[in-house]
Amino acid sequence: MPIKVTFLTIIYLTVACIYNMLGVYVLSLNPRKLANRLFFILNMGLCFWALCFGIRNFNISEEMSHYITLVSVLGWGTVFSLIYYFIKTLRLGEKKEPVWFYIFVYGSAVVNTVLFFVLPITNGGTANIVYSSWGWTAVSTNNFKEIYYNIYYLVFSIATFVNLYYWYKETEDKSIRFRIKLLSASLIAVGILVIPTEVIISRMLQIQIVQLMVIWMIIPTMTMFYLIRKYRFLYPAIKLSSNQMLDEKMRRKLFGFIAQVYIFISYASFILYYINGGLHYYNAVYSFVIYALGVGHIIVNRLANKVETQYWYLTLAA
Repeated sequence: MPIKVTFLTIIYLTVACIYNMLGVYVLSLNPRKLANRLFFILNMGLCFWALCFGIRNFNISEEMSHYITLVSVLGWGTVFSLIYYFIKTLRLGEKKEPVWFYIFVYGSAVVNTVLFFVLPITNGGTANIVYSSWGWTAVSTNNFKEIYYNIYYLVFSIATFVNLYYWYKETEDKSIRFRIKLLSASLIAVGILVIPTEVIISRMLQIQIVQLMVIWMIIPTMTMFYLIRKYRFLYPAIKLSSNQMLDEKMRRKLFGFIAQVYIFISYASFILYYINGGLHYYNAVYSFVIYALGVGHIIVNRLANKVETQYWYLTLAA
């Protein structure tokens, strides 16, 4: 396989791993909080998007590559509406929104799925992709679907920045204003990197170019992770009243860390198998089992009340 295809595929799989781990980490901080759940879903959408773009470059049939490209809409077709919802939740909290808001956010994702996945599959169509020196990449056509997607991206981008602007005007807290500035700058950076290539060159001028948006989205994602770690604003409010409470907190941190290690190993093995001659069925099963063990740690950590149950799972998994 050409070195450029291998290099790009490894990048896709690596950022997929990062999105996965960041989403799981933030969800584990406080799964009851809406912003944490939205950040998790957003990152899993990015993870699925990057994973699909990476897997379609494997030594699989052309038909399967087209199918994987179509199904990737479950990632890129939901991400931008979720970013808008996430920012709005950070600004206004967990207030109940009117019905039109949910139709606007979730309805657009449903329309994307129908237009770019359900209809092509139903009508026996294929994805608009060609194999280049960098692997499979999109070939844009100025039809209704392309115009609609450009409008979708533009509308939710504007709505996101409008929310950031009002959030900045509504608060006098300097630390919050700093977060808003940093987050806005990261989103603008993605726009600067993406619009000239994927929107103007690829979609409007119909010139074949590698799709890198899912890779550049690591910028705002890592920015948000940095802000969460620095200001701890998505952390649960825990009051330590005894050493037992401290032990409980440290134990849950340990299980969360072990879960992240399993998830990382699953992606790492996936990439190594790909580098060393391709991904076979049993290799994929092995990576999936390791991934499932990591997810199992997260579930047991949250649902099992008895310490013995948690350590039994830890021992059996090991």
